[in-house]
Amino acid sequence: MNATKEIESLVTAGNEEVLAMHINLVTNYGTAEDAAYLLALFLQTKDARLLKPLQVCGNKAVAETLSQQAIENNQLKENFPPETLLALGYLQHAETEGVLMAYYQNLIDKKLDWHLHQSVCLALLNYSCEGYEGIIRQQIEKCFELSLFPEMIPVLACKTGDVALAEKLYNHGSTKASSDSNAGLLLGIALFGLDQKDLFKKAIYNPDWEAGSTATGNRTYTMMGLSYLQISLAEMLDDIKQLHEGGGDQLPGVRDGLK
Repeated sequence: MNATKEIESLVTAGNEEVLAMHINLVTNYGTAEDAAYLLALFLQTKDARLLKPLQVCGNKAVAETLSQQAIENNQLKENFPPETLLALGYLQHAETEGVLMAYYQNLIDKKLDWHLHQSVCLALLNYSCEGYEGIIRQQIEKCFELSLFPEMIPVLACKTGDVALAEKLYNHGSTKASSDSNAGLLLGIALFGLDQKDLFKKAIYNPDWEAGSTATGNRTYTMMGLSYLQISLAEMLDDIKQLHEGGGDQLPGVRDGLK
């Protein structure tokens, strides 16, 4: 709690490094009491940096209060940052699922804010999305018609239960999709699980996908996919060795992905 109370003075002090250190400390070791304290501070400041420890350490009561303060008429109030929706999703606030899905089905047609789109899509990963499978498929299929699209939309492909979508994500990333929109395709493939591990590798080892790019943000989501599939650095080094020595013949499906 001492570190949590220190955050209050650091928010306006301008010392970003010390503030980040305290936020990480509370995120990793905080309690629901810390989250409740930071919730009051967040509601006062609307500082999105406070949401990370709040969402990790919070409980049902924190989620309910945050929802009551931030959501009105099934929409996020204008003075709240988009990351508020991600926090509510992380806390699995039940009523927020419908709010998020309403945003999700309009991300392309209404060209909603990029940060809002990112928060909405990642927040929905915390829900079953049961009953919304048709909406998810419809929005992903809209992405298949575009080279540039709200890149996080495809991360929900696994929620449809249709494994065939993983191959469609790969095909789109290998043909029409811009590398600027590959992040969601990469994570979307990974989230289908170990059965699609080879397909994920086929994508990340193909330089055309720019899976390691920082400029596009692809690297962040590639790392998420690697973590989810439990692909270690040692395994990747072994893959690279095989690719170097055998042109990809030793890795199922990977050679076909290389140019």
